[in-house]
Amino acid sequence: TVFANTVNAISVSANTGYGRVGTLTSNTTVNIDLSQYNNWAITLGTNATLANATNTTVGQSGVIFISQDATGSRTGDFSNTIFKFPGGIKPVLTTTASARDIIFFYSDGTNLYGSFLPDVK
Repeated sequence: TVFANTVNAISVSANTGYGRVGTLTSNTTVNIDLSQYNNWAITLGTNATLANATNTTVGQSGVIFISQDATGSRTGDFSNTIFKFPGGIKPVLTTTASARDIIFFYSDGTNLYGSFLPDVK
């Protein structure tokens, strides 16, 4: 039945923050633990490198909302091994004050395959 399939899909999720958005702390290195949440938000107050996400699960997907603070000009670096983007081209964050960029990702259990939406308004 549809109900049984829905219950099974939810019960296999290792994610305790299912459907919620976790808050990342702005720092020079930003760590993401995907066993906590699928969706994350961060407001950059400094230049940051997104470290390799931990606890990835096959089939897991989510969103990372990256906002600039009121000062702006913060950069983000994806020079790690887990994030994979189309054509191997890493995104360049919008640096305008209060700008918001969005990264969507899907995990194969090892890598996060991402797409990037810049300057979402």
